[in-house]
Amino acid sequence: MPPKRRNPAEVTFTTIEEAVSIACPPGLGSLEVWHKDNAYFGFRVDAPRKRDGVSNRVWTARFKEGRKHTKRTLGRVSRMTYDEALYQALTLRRIGAARADDVVVPTLKESYDSYCLVRVRKKWSQSTIDNYAKDILWAKDWWHRRIDSFTPQDMNNRYKQILARVSKSPKAKKAGYDGQATAVSVMRLMRAIFNDAIELHVIQFNPTATRVDHLRLVTRPV
Repeated sequence: MPPKRRNPAEVTFTTIEEAVSIACPPGLGSLEVWHKDNAYFGFRVDAPRKRDGVSNRVWTARFKEGRKHTKRTLGRVSRMTYDEALYQALTLRRIGAARADDVVVPTLKESYDSYCLVRVRKKWSQSTIDNYAKDILWAKDWWHRRIDSFTPQDMNNRYKQILARVSKSPKAKKAGYDGQATAVSVMRLMRAIFNDAIELHVIQFNPTATRVDHLRLVTRPV
């Protein structure tokens, strides 16, 4: 098989669309391409197979394991979403960068997963599980953010964003729905996640606990 070549510095990607459009150059067995902003996250695309012309494409991560820099295949691009792969790559990088005696502060998604794993054992109803799965999507852009980095203003802004987005939808306008129930539901889930992190001694302050006038419904105990 032709040799593998490192990706030229100018060949990068930032979206899933770009990741699936970059091809392996002729004459190479495979090509590694890394994210423009997150150099620890990338993918490998192999040369097209002769029998069907299909190129195998897998997500990859590079991180430090002890004193050694290493790489790991995360999964096929066709079977693992962009966000799932980035989440795993970030986790490997953060753990690898931490000192042996360091406390690695989890991301919001990691804290959500931890909360669900513990609480699901208490036999949540399927409707609760489904509602939480929907609610956490309203914070998808926060999934990779450290749980200790949030502020009351973040919560305040997100609450208003949800209200604005939901109330502008044609379905909401037709039903006269202002989006408040959705915004409150999301903030209650955030509150529960932060409280769980406090119980685990990961953080000391819950950013949803500060009383803000239009968040009165959110700041009640859940």
